[in-house]
Amino acid sequence: MSQITLNNVSFHYSTPYQEIFRSLSVSIPDDWKAALIGRNGRGKTTLFKLLTGIEKPSSGAVSIPFEVKYFPYLPKNPGEAAQRVIKESIAPYSFWEEKMNLLLEKGDDESLREYSVYFDLYMHHDGYIIDSIIEREADRIGLDAEVLNRPFDTLSGGEKTRALILPLFLRKDSFPLIDEPTDHLDLSGREYLAECLAGNKKGFIVASHDRYLLDRCTDHVISINKTGIKVMQGNYSAWKYQSDIEEEFEQRRYDNIQREINSLEKAAQQRRKWSDSKEKEKSGAPDSGFVSHKAAKMMKRATSIERRIENNIENKKDLLRNKERELSLRMKASLKMPERLISVNGLNVRLNENEILSGVYLNVFKGDRIAITGSNGCGKTTLLNAIEGTVPVKEGDIFVAPNIKISRAYQNPLWQTGLLKDHLFEAGLDMTNFRFVMSALEMTGEIFDHPLETFSKGQLRKIDLCRSIVSSPQLLIWDEPLNYLDISSREQLEEFLISQKPTIIFVEHDRFFIEAVATEVIRLEKPGE
Repeated sequence: MSQITLNNVSFHYSTPYQEIFRSLSVSIPDDWKAALIGRNGRGKTTLFKLLTGIEKPSSGAVSIPFEVKYFPYLPKNPGEAAQRVIKESIAPYSFWEEKMNLLLEKGDDESLREYSVYFDLYMHHDGYIIDSIIEREADRIGLDAEVLNRPFDTLSGGEKTRALILPLFLRKDSFPLIDEPTDHLDLSGREYLAECLAGNKKGFIVASHDRYLLDRCTDHVISINKTGIKVMQGNYSAWKYQSDIEEEFEQRRYDNIQREINSLEKAAQQRRKWSDSKEKEKSGAPDSGFVSHKAAKMMKRATSIERRIENNIENKKDLLRNKERELSLRMKASLKMPERLISVNGLNVRLNENEILSGVYLNVFKGDRIAITGSNGCGKTTLLNAIEGTVPVKEGDIFVAPNIKISRAYQNPLWQTGLLKDHLFEAGLDMTNFRFVMSALEMTGEIFDHPLETFSKGQLRKIDLCRSIVSSPQLLIWDEPLNYLDISSREQLEEFLISQKPTIIFVEHDRFFIEAVATEVIRLEKPGE
C-alpha cells in the first residue's frame, strides 16, 4: 500500500509572516476516502499546495510515491468548447492523436514501436470512446449537449464546476485532492458528486464544508486544529460525535482545575495577610526573632502555594487546546412586525424573452424560515430579486407589507473593496455592534483598517452576513449564505436562526442546513420541466 507521508513538516508564509504548520507529521494511505476539515484559515488549501508541490515546506519532508491531481484547476484553453476542455483535462488525447498520426506516416520500425507505446496509452485511457463517456456523465451531472458545445469561459459558475468535476472521475492512475467542490453546485450536482466519490474512486482527500457529502463518501477524517492534525476513522458524523465527547471531557477537567485554582488563590491570599500582619507585629515586638521566624515560615508556605497555582494555570492552558472560542450570534428584535410579510401569487418573470419563473406562489408569515431550492438556472435568485423589487414583473402579484425593513445578503458580497469602517459609516451601522457579531464569526483584530481586497472569500461572506444581521431587519433575504464558510460557522448560523427565530427567505444547497433550520421548503422548477 502506497501512502502520502508528511514528516515533521513546518510551513510559514513570509510576507507578512504567518505560521501555518509546525512539526506536522501524518501518513495518509492511498485507499483512504478522507475528509479534510478545519476552520477557515487553518491551512487546508496550504496543505494541498504542499502535497502538489506548489509550496515547499519551511522544514521537514513531504513524500508522495504516486501522481496527485488538484481540484479546482484552471483549464489550459478556457476559450475552447467545454467538451474539449473536459477531454483534455482527463488526458492529453490531442497530443497522442497527433503523435500517432505522425509516427504512422513515417512507417519505419522505430516509429511503429513508438506508435505502439502511444496507442497503448490511448487505449488505456479509453481514447476511442472518451467522447461518448463524457456525454453520458455530463448528462448525469446536468450538462446537456448545448452546454458542452459552448466555450468553457462563457459557462456559469455552477456549469463550470460541473464540467471540471467530470475529469476527477474519468482520469485514471491519479489520486484526487479536491478543494471545496460544492460551491455553486445545486442539490442534484452534489448528489452526483457524492455518488461518484463514494463508488468510483479507490482513494482521495476532499476538503469540504458540506456535511452531507462528507457523510456519504468518506471513511476517514483528517481534522486540522489549532495545535496540529488529528486523524480518525469514520465519516464526519462519527468524527463530530467523538469530538463532542472529548470536548465535554476536557471542559469538565477545565472546570475542576479552575475551582481548585480559585480555592488555592483564596488560601494564598489568607497566608499573605497573616504573613503581613506578623511582619507588623515583628517591628513592635520586644523579641522579634520568634515572630520573624514564624513570618518567614508562613511566607515560604504562601510562596509554595503560589507556585502550585502557577503550575495549575499552565496545566489549564494545555486543556481545551483544540476548543475553539465561540460566541453566539444575536440580532436585535424588531418591536413591531405584521403577521404577513410577503405574498407572491402566480408570478411569471421573463428576461430577454426567456421565461425564468412561471406560476410561482409563496407566502411568508412572521417567524417563517423558508428555503428556496431547485436546480441551477431555475430562477431562485430571480425570485429573491422580484421580491426585493429589482426585476420587472410582467404577470402575477407580489405583496410586501408596508414599511417593513428587508436586509439582503448576496451570492457576491456587497462590500468587496475599500475599508470596512468607511462602508459602515456610509450605511449608518454601529461599529461596536458590528465588531461583536464579527467576533462571533471568528473575525477579530484590525478588520476595520485592512482593505477588503485583502480578505478571503470566506471573510467577505461573513462580513456580508454580519451587515445583514446588524441592520436589525424584519425580514432577512439570503442568497447561498454558506458559500466559502467552514462547518463551525455554518453551525453557528444554524444556532442563530433556530434560537433567534428571525423571519427569513434563503436559497441554499446544504442539505444539513436546510433540514436543521427551514420551517418550509419551496422547490422551483425550470419552466417547461
